[in-house]
Amino acid sequence: MKFNSKHYRRWLRSFVSVATGVSLASFVLLPTSNIGAVKKTSTDNGFYKIVINDMDMGYVESVADARKVYEEARNSFCKDSVAYSDVDFAVYAAEAGHKADYTTTLHNIEASLKSNEKKSELVAGYTIRVNDFCVTLASQEDVIKVLENVKSDYDEANLFQVAMTSAEDNEYKIAFKESSIASVDVDKVSAQIVGDQAIVSPITEDTIMENGLLAIGFSEDVKVLQVNTTAQDIMSVEDATEAITKKTAAKETYTIQDNDCLYNVAIKYDMTIEELYAINDGFNENTVVFPGDKVVVTVPTPEISVVYAQEESYEEEFYADVEYIDDNSMYVGQSSVVREAVPGKRHVDVAVTYKDGVAVSTTIINEQIESQPVSKVVKRGTLTAPTYIFPLTFYYYISEEYGYRDWTGSFHGGLDYASPTGTTVMASRSGTVTYAGWKGSYGNTVEITHGDGHMTRYAHLSGFACSVGDYVNQYETIGYVGSTGFSTGPHLHFEIIVNGVQTNPHNWL
Repeated sequence: MKFNSKHYRRWLRSFVSVATGVSLASFVLLPTSNIGAVKKTSTDNGFYKIVINDMDMGYVESVADARKVYEEARNSFCKDSVAYSDVDFAVYAAEAGHKADYTTTLHNIEASLKSNEKKSELVAGYTIRVNDFCVTLASQEDVIKVLENVKSDYDEANLFQVAMTSAEDNEYKIAFKESSIASVDVDKVSAQIVGDQAIVSPITEDTIMENGLLAIGFSEDVKVLQVNTTAQDIMSVEDATEAITKKTAAKETYTIQDNDCLYNVAIKYDMTIEELYAINDGFNENTVVFPGDKVVVTVPTPEISVVYAQEESYEEEFYADVEYIDDNSMYVGQSSVVREAVPGKRHVDVAVTYKDGVAVSTTIINEQIESQPVSKVVKRGTLTAPTYIFPLTFYYYISEEYGYRDWTGSFHGGLDYASPTGTTVMASRSGTVTYAGWKGSYGNTVEITHGDGHMTRYAHLSGFACSVGDYVNQYETIGYVGSTGFSTGPHLHFEIIVNGVQTNPHNWL
């Protein structure tokens, strides 16, 4: 008969070492070169004799064959039996004059196990199956006690109780029912656990919001099977609870983040650095990891996970959408704040889904506005920004940037382009020439006004190709590079002035 209990299977696998004592333990666990593993005789011809309860079973060619033949006989005995066999097992180096006969030895061991068989009484039991994990208890009441113990840490007020419902022959399903039934006149938030998620029922304007546990269940598919088993197979409520809730190490992959190191990762997952090295091939004290690298870590997980939904509430500030006002006096990308925002306040009710005490999702189920927000108002420009070109047909490099000079602390209001004397200077943008002549330290200078508060200045020229009052187009020649005024060599000093203020030409070109 086949049994569902993992405890019983574990007992079957280990019954031999329990029954046969030290001789078998030495045979199974110690290396074959150890004198305790095989009992030597004065003559050793390379064969091995198997003895059970002081009776010869036969001969095999090696200690490995001795192990193999005994396991084969034991598995045959256990296959269709609910019994156990109490025998004393030993292996000796064979004396001369014997031959190995594996088949005969196998039959003799099977017969010996059968003759020493001790029957176990069959009793009714109930097995909790969670995937491949099983525990068997004496009664339905014990099953419910175990499952109540599992969920008790997350339902301290015992708002929900475990119930068993018959699904089909010898099989039961597990459900959770509220411990007390609310008045039919009270409309409260309700939820249902489906896998790892809580599904919250729709609410109405009459629904009462009340913080607390909404629903609870198990992440895994939990089944209860009625079985015929042995007394040895039955576990106590305490042992079954410990077995089903004990956390085992399951492998998981962690992605290295900025500023991570292997030591910090080990600490985060409650591991030693040696354990982390052991489960990652090739890792050692010299291993270097980088953000994005994958590292295998161990995450303790119970055999069964509790999922529950909790109704919670909080107060928060919130903001209205920004209001924009188009302004054709400003360029696209420019803006100015007309009115600053004032946040509103609201009360929020949410359903939070937890798995083994860790929040995995949040659903907003209700909002109550306590004060309305005042939106921020911003003017934004709609005017297309003017286009400026480099004002030279050729230059070597920028010999001085816009800004304060490091060596003097004085302010330089434009860009200096080092260029050969006589190089053509062009209008960076179309406009009217409002100045063409000598201008102090600037030397020969041309200024072009563009009609929107913008002006361009071209200084240190060697000559002019325009006069005051001329309208010049973009790219049109207006003068030539020189070194007039305060200048250390031939170059063009170029400025873009907006509403009387020198600006960085890099922002416009």
